[in-house]
Amino acid sequence: MYNDLLAFLATERCFIEAEAQPDKMIRFLNEYNSAYGESLTLQSNGLIVLQPDADKWAVELRLYVNNCPNTIKTQYGFCGNRAYRPEYSFRMNNNTVIKQLFKCGYRIGQNG
Repeated sequence: MYNDLLAFLATERCFIEAEAQPDKMIRFLNEYNSAYGESLTLQSNGLIVLQPDADKWAVELRLYVNNCPNTIKTQYGFCGNRAYRPEYSFRMNNNTVIKQLFKCGYRIGQNG
């Protein structure tokens, strides 16, 4: 599953980040660190910890890339990115896909 995306990412530097309120981020980090043998903290690169009263109800995972073929862009919902992580041209918000990338060895932060 996601073989086309994995083939594309094998040739592309990418960045994965997570954004959430503190309580949800702590819960996510506990699960993530346990599942993947990592030791991320709330201060780790790639984590955006919002204010406790922020209008966000769950962890949001994002994948950033610089080059994105139209087929990948369309299939996975990448959109242009100028506001967040400006060093990357495209961004995708899709927790389901990014969780599968974790299972394939991708991690929060810089990959590739």
